Parts: sequence; structure tokens; C-alpha cells
Amino acid sequence: MPAHRTRLATGEVHISGDLVAYQLRVSGYDLAVALGMETDLATPVPAAAFERRRAALERYLTERLVVTTGDSRCVADSPLLDDADLPEDLVLVLRYHCPEAVGHLGIRYGLFFDLDPAHRSVGRVVLPGRDEPFVFDTAHRWLDVDVTAAPSGPRRPAAGRSRSASSPSPRLHRHLTPAGLAAAAASAFLKSASVKPYRCAPPMRIWAAMGRGTFLSKFSDTCGKFESKCG
Repeated sequence: MPAHRTRLATGEVHISGDLVAYQLRVSGYDLAVALGMETDLATPVPAAAFERRRAALERYLTERLVVTTGDSRCVADSPLLDDADLPEDLVLVLRYHCPEAVGHLGIRYGLFFDLDPAHRSVGRVVLPGRDEPFVFDTAHRWLDVDVTAAPSGPRRPAAGRSRSASSPSPRLHRHLTPAGLAAAAASAFLKSASVKPYRCAPPMRIWAAMGRGTFLSKFSDTCGKFESKCG
């Protein structure tokens, strides 16, 4: 059993020229434990507590969430903290400035694995005309994406260190420069990833879609089957 069982983290990455923006949603409790903050995992951790530990937070993210283009490492700004969903979740918006326009994106993810080897983080890189889904876990900590490539299927980050159209989510868009990612295309990953139960359409909608004769024949057949079983 891990010393601390973490929750699933989710992320969304946008690219514009030499700027990479990574929106990361993590458990507030997980982050507090990772930063060595006192918490009983029951009492909510206030946003002010993270601000007081900002220096430690920046070191943690800089060391464990690395963005590159080609062989060059991109430089991270101080993270923006969106605490609207605390105490459950904290949204981190990280902006990386690269030495050149990003043609080949690399991401090394190393958050929380020291607390929980079974930790996972899922997300997507939003590119013009396509998305690149990814999953980070203890065996897959590197992601390589050819930004200029034609659309492809889902990707999984490479194991170990080997390198081998929609609208931006409201929170991410709010934190980006107008010239940077205002036109990036992606719907909010968290909404698209959430599981929604299926519901049957009302009979009148089915009627309108199928036509009166077809609907009545199907309805009659169904009623007959129920009568044969229950009569």
C-alpha cells in the first residue's frame, strides 16, 4: 500500500508559437502532502496555505513537470493558481516559454510518484484539427508529440526516458495572453472525459424520427413480446 493514495490528475495542453500552456487539475490534498504541508486529509486546505508555500510549489513543479521542444528545455513562468474548486481540486496553469516555435513537443511528468507509485494523470494536447490524448503513469512518464504531423490516433507516453477543433476551456482561456491561445481549439477536457448516463428518448421524439408507421409497428411488436412473457 502506498503511503498516500493519490487521485487521478487531469491536464490539457495548448501550443501557440513558442508558448506552451499546461492546465493541470490536481487534488488539493495530494499537492499539500507533496509539499510537506500539515493536513489530516479531512480539514480543507485553504488557498492561502498554497500561496504561503509558493516557493516550494514552484520548485516542485519545475523539477517534476518539464516541457521541451527538440533538445531545448522551455522555461516556466510562476504558476497561476485557480482555487475555485478547493478544497477538492486545485487548478494549476503553467506557461512555458520555449527558445523557438514548438515543432516537436516533449513533456516529462513526475508528479506524485514518490507518494503513490500507482498515480496516474490523463489529458490531451490540443492541436489544430486534432487532439493527442495521453496517459502518464509510473511506467510512462515521457510524452513526445510531433506538432506538425497529420492527425493520428490516441498516443501513450513513452516508457521511461526514451524519446521516440473545439474551443479552449474557460479557465485556461482566462489565463492566456490574447495573442497566445485565444484561437486554440478544444472543449474542456474534464467535461469531455466525464461519464454521462444514457437516457432513453421520449416516445414522441422517437415517433418524429422514425415515422408514424414504423414507430407503431415497432411498438406493437414490443408489446406483443411483453404480453407473451407476462400473460
